[in-house]
Amino acid sequence: MTDAQTAKLVRLLRERTKPLISEPADVVERLPEEPVPIRAVLFDVYGTLIGSGVGDIGTAQPVRQGEIIDRLLRDTGTITKDRLGPEEYAEEFLNQIQSEHERSRARGIVYPEVDILEVWETLLGRWTDGDRFDSLALSRLALEFECAINPVWPNPGCRQLLSQCRRLGLPMGIISNAQFYTPLLMEALLEQSLGELGFEPGLQIWSYRERRAKPDPELGEQMVRSLRKEHGIEPGETLFIGNDMLNDMLLAERAGFRGVLYAGDSRSFRPRSGDDRCRDCRPYAVVTSLSRVGRLLPS
Repeated sequence: MTDAQTAKLVRLLRERTKPLISEPADVVERLPEEPVPIRAVLFDVYGTLIGSGVGDIGTAQPVRQGEIIDRLLRDTGTITKDRLGPEEYAEEFLNQIQSEHERSRARGIVYPEVDILEVWETLLGRWTDGDRFDSLALSRLALEFECAINPVWPNPGCRQLLSQCRRLGLPMGIISNAQFYTPLLMEALLEQSLGELGFEPGLQIWSYRERRAKPDPELGEQMVRSLRKEHGIEPGETLFIGNDMLNDMLLAERAGFRGVLYAGDSRSFRPRSGDDRCRDCRPYAVVTSLSRVGRLLPS
C-alpha cells in the first residue's frame, strides 16, 4: 500500500472515531514497595493505550456484525450472487475465521491469529461473481467494519505516559492482538506516527503478522530476544502494561517481564478470575490510571 493510500485510511479513521468516556473498574491499586530499575516499557494496545467500546478487538455480538456487513455491502454497491441476511453474513464471517484458526491449530499453533484482509478477500470471492476489490477498497471495507463494531479512543493519560517514556529515553515496544489497521488507528488517534511516538520498529509485535495471538509464549520470547539484541536489556528490567490477566499478565510472567495490570476501564478490564491458566499469576503492579505507571519509571 502506498503512502497516499495509508494517509487516506488514517484520515478515514479520524472521521470515524469520537471520544469515549472511561468507566472505572472496582479495583484496588497495588504498587511495589521497592520498585526495581526499569530500562524499557512495553504496551498492549486495545484496552490499555486505546480504550475500546466493546472491550477488545473482534468481540462484538454476531448479530450486530451481520447487520454491519449487510449495510457495508449495500453501501459499496457490491453485487452478491445470493443476497444473504444479516445472520447468514455473520455466520459465514465467524466460520471463516474459525476454519482458519482450526488449520493453524492443526499445525501446532495453540493461539492462532488470522489476517483479516485475507478473511474478507475469501468471503467476497464467495459472495460475489468474482468482483475484485483493489487493496485500498478491501482495506477500507475491513476498516469501516471494525470502526462500526468497536468504537475506540485513547485512554486518559496515554499521551502523557508515552511522552514521559520518551523523555526518559526508555525503549518502547508493543505486543498486541491486532490487525493491519491497529498501527493506523494509533497514528490517527494520537496524531503521530509510531516512530514519532517513540515505538521502535524492532520492538513491535502484531499478532496478525505472526499468525499467533497472545498469550502465546512465543510472542513474549520473541520480544525478549529483540530487547537483548537491540539494547542488552533483560526481561526483569522491562515493564509490560496490559489490561488482560491472561493475554498480558500471564505472557509477561512467562517471559520474565514486570507485568503492570491496567484497570482503568471496566469495559475492557479482564481479570479472568475464573480462568485456571492465570489463577496463580501475580502482576508486579496494578494501576487504575496510566498516569500511575510513572511512579514505576526512573526519576
